[in-house]
Amino acid sequence: MKAQIRTFIAIELPERIRHGLVKVQQQLSRQVGTGLKVRWTHVETMHLTLKFLGSIRRDVVPEVGDLMREVAQDIDPFEITIEGLGSFPSSDRPRILWVGVGGELEPLSTLAKRLELGARKLGAKGEDRRYVPHLTLGRVQSAPQDFAERLTSIKKPVLGTVQARELTLFMSELTRQGSTYTALDRIAFGA
Repeated sequence: MKAQIRTFIAIELPERIRHGLVKVQQQLSRQVGTGLKVRWTHVETMHLTLKFLGSIRRDVVPEVGDLMREVAQDIDPFEITIEGLGSFPSSDRPRILWVGVGGELEPLSTLAKRLELGARKLGAKGEDRRYVPHLTLGRVQSAPQDFAERLTSIKKPVLGTVQARELTLFMSELTRQGSTYTALDRIAFGA
């Protein structure tokens, strides 16, 4: 049996945005305060996921690169904004804290749809829910009962714009310190 690796396709974020996201994490910790317990995303691993592939065989990586090239070839670089704040599945039952993504969402949506369809053909598990672009700040372990009210009282962050220029295929390895990501392939838009 071939070795399996965990993989996903994402858009990388510039350091200034990642550090802005850390400041949002700190703000949430301070302003929500008592009762909020979160496993925060590490700054080095922050990215905008387009498609989580899950476990794939190592020998499928070139095919994933071909898929990325195919879906990115007629997409020009585009601009997204990093702004807003929320939680999934809801602010009454938070499990994931996130910062939103706005701006040119049409190319982002097109990429996500094409990657979803192509990944299914490669044998990756499909997603049943629609793609909602977001940046995960952390996974909630417990929250105060009035979390929804506290969240709405926090000023929504506006971290700036990002020029999306390429897709990156990452390998994810789980360690005791958290996940580590290694870039396996990068494909420029319009290539």
